[in-house]
Amino acid sequence: MPKALTLALIFVAGTTSMTVTSVAADQTTAQAPVKKAKPKKICKTSDKITGSRIAKRTCKTEEEWAEAAANEQELQVKSQNY
Repeated sequence: MPKALTLALIFVAGTTSMTVTSVAADQTTAQAPVKKAKPKKICKTSDKITGSRIAKRTCKTEEEWAEAAANEQELQVKSQNY
């Protein structure tokens, strides 16, 4: 087989496989599921630790801070009733 014909066949085979690969890649990116955004964390420092000069840093989402505040209020109401 002549050298020019061999190079032409390799070129055609290579471009065909690249086209198939790019089509397959386009299909996978089009079908990729949309990732949900992570909720933003809110960090607060607490200096209520007895015996330490180092403040404690706590990071939670907005919903977690609201839940913690509701739990704290509930505990205060219960302790006042006793």
